[in-house]
Amino acid sequence: MKPQHGRRRVVIEDVNPQIDGGRHAIHRVAGYEILVTAAIYADGKDELAARLLHRHSSDAQWRFVPMQAKGNDIWSGVFREEDRQRNRSPLVQRCDYL
Repeated sequence: MKPQHGRRRVVIEDVNPQIDGGRHAIHRVAGYEILVTAAIYADGKDELAARLLHRHSSDAQWRFVPMQAKGNDIWSGVFREEDRQRNRSPLVQRCDYL
């Protein structure tokens, strides 16, 4: 059984790529895949799952891409840059207990 406030125990840091601590959107060539990595961990032995959010600035809904654990608390996810000028920067949204 997961704790009532279990999600507060999850730490997400070292998100890359980023510019100035995430204050500015990254820019890539349209049509290229963008690899996003982050260090994601929690205390205890719970299994984690992570999703990467991205959206075009004209979209109302966020799109989700699952992230994969690469070992040593590093996770990665990939999405394709659709329009260089109008794509919002990627964001690691949350971790779920499995």
